[in-house]
Amino acid sequence: MLQHVADSLYGDLNVLIFKISSIVLSVVCVNHFIACFWYWLGSFTGEGGQPSWTTDIQAGLESAGFQYVAAFHWSLSNFATATTRINAINAWEHMFAIFVLFAGLVSFASSLSAITSAVADYRAVEVDTLQNEKKLRAFFGDRAISPAMSSRIWEFVRSRRRNRPKLIEANVKLLNGLPKILRIELRKDMFIPHLQTHPLFQGLELADPHVISRLCDRGMEFRGVPPMEDVFNRAEKAAYVYYVIGGTLQYYFQRPQARRAVVGAIDVHPNEWISEGAFWFDNWVHFGWLRAKTPSEFLMLNVEVFQMVALKSPSPYLGSTIYKQAWVKQIKDDVRSQEDGVTRLFKGRPTDLAGDKQLLEHIAYDAFPDLARRYEMRFNPEILKLGSFSSKIFQSTSSSGL
Repeated sequence: MLQHVADSLYGDLNVLIFKISSIVLSVVCVNHFIACFWYWLGSFTGEGGQPSWTTDIQAGLESAGFQYVAAFHWSLSNFATATTRINAINAWEHMFAIFVLFAGLVSFASSLSAITSAVADYRAVEVDTLQNEKKLRAFFGDRAISPAMSSRIWEFVRSRRRNRPKLIEANVKLLNGLPKILRIELRKDMFIPHLQTHPLFQGLELADPHVISRLCDRGMEFRGVPPMEDVFNRAEKAAYVYYVIGGTLQYYFQRPQARRAVVGAIDVHPNEWISEGAFWFDNWVHFGWLRAKTPSEFLMLNVEVFQMVALKSPSPYLGSTIYKQAWVKQIKDDVRSQEDGVTRLFKGRPTDLAGDKQLLEHIAYDAFPDLARRYEMRFNPEILKLGSFSSKIFQSTSSSGL
């Protein structure tokens, strides 16, 4: 059980704290049982007329809490080679004390070794960071850098460390040998929570869960970008559809009459989709630039894999086709009605940015009836009662011959 908890922890410091805490907790548990047996042994031999440690300190005159604490203190003193005024008196107590002394010696050495090893492992992971910080401090001292400047640099270094790019699956060597089934389950666990934010993928999963499994296994990956780095440029063929996980990006677009002048930018925040049109058009090109404003992370969906998996599989084909037709019609209507100006869409062309979320939900409900029914059951549970009530009315009407 403890190993399962350790496996679920993130961060080397959290693992170190957990290891030390588990060692201390195990020592406390063992000493608890030893203390209970030690008190029982003293009381049992004392009641038989023999002198014992309980009669020696007159423990019977004290409260139960004092008796337990005294026995627990004696047990810990044998583990940590400490001293206490409680001593073994009769032969039975001496034999048990010898056993506890040897057990405590081995346990204390093992616990100390385990804690030392855990701290050494943590320092080994941090050794590069500590060495670099040592060199930076030496540089500040050798070049007589002012405290104000050194403070600014330290603030930048710590900020960059906090905002380091997240690991991806390809960078973890231990994941290379996973069986196919386990690898697919891992990728589903990573990707499906993000896919569920789009109603299209909710409908696809209800139509055929295997489609989502294949899409997660073959067509999705994470990517992180630093500030000011371009994700894509205008006129490039769209190979991916993007879902923003963290950070802020900016989408730049142009007026048709000013091809080279960027006239505005729209911030793209987490939980937003970009370039969905690439799913439905074979030659979809980007109509603007996407650039990271802050350290950002997003999910990339391969367009070719999506078209091969979702648009050619029998189960979701009908729903995907209906969704595509409604989506394309809506985009054309937006382009026709859009006026010139710095707005979400610019005149004469669609945009890479996602459309209205509620509109996409309605399109998905029309394309995937199972999704619409699930929505109705979740937000309108009375519809189930209405359905059963209507069937009863129909049955009674039929039986009466009306």
